[in-house]
Amino acid sequence: MIKFVSSVEEIETEELEGRIVMQSIMHDWPSYRHPCRVIQKTDNSAIVERLHANYDDVKSIWVFTEKTAGEQQVIRLAEIRAVCDDADEANVIVQKSREALDEFFKAKDKLTVEFAAIAANSTDRRKSQAALRPCC
Repeated sequence: MIKFVSSVEEIETEELEGRIVMQSIMHDWPSYRHPCRVIQKTDNSAIVERLHANYDDVKSIWVFTEKTAGEQQVIRLAEIRAVCDDADEANVIVQKSREALDEFFKAKDKLTVEFAAIAANSTDRRKSQAALRPCC
């Protein structure tokens, strides 16, 4: 079962050992980092191992497996934003997260162009107003 969480209080009540957790990439945006399996939960943190992944050339995305990569890390419980039971659930989140990030960057690029146009129009307007002013 996938559970999305927004506070450390929700995590503190979860049984995490053996489950897969994911951290957020961007605050207040649905994007998630590399899934990790929880080895041990402490009061404020979790010892985790990253899941092993294979690259899917067709989808151009990493597909995570139940195997861990063997490298342990410590993460703060407050950083966890999703809890899953298995790698298939984590892969669904990763795929949707990638789509969300694509949408974010498209919107960001579009707004950057629009703001540049506003700035260019402002400069053009100042130049045309200056040309209308009488000299001396």
